[in-house]
Amino acid sequence: MTTIEESLKTVLLAASGITDLIGARLHPMELPQEPTLPAVTFQRIAGPREHAMSEASGLAYPIFQITSWAETYTGVKALAAAVLAALDGQDVGASGTASIRNDTDMLDTETGWYYIPADYEIAHQE
Repeated sequence: MTTIEESLKTVLLAASGITDLIGARLHPMELPQEPTLPAVTFQRIAGPREHAMSEASGLAYPIFQITSWAETYTGVKALAAAVLAALDGQDVGASGTASIRNDTDMLDTETGWYYIPADYEIAHQE
């Protein structure tokens, strides 16, 4: 059975708006040492599950943080917009649908890189 993480990765790498910008530079958890930008990272930051009558219903609502990274503000905004277009309101395999919950423009003052962490809830059947 395909995990929701695998489905998410497949959806992101199938979106030409994303791959035109990052190729295959999609990384779980964190950027590699000395990364090539632009790139995207993803990680599960919460994993609530629904219960019915004290039993698991099989419905899950994990929240994934998908972070766009670039060397310019214009570049990071374009990448974050491509991620939004690929995910928000879209099917993410495993009968899941993604919805954006929050995003924030950020600057890493040490590296000078721009990044936008965006939180997406993916409702799906486990």
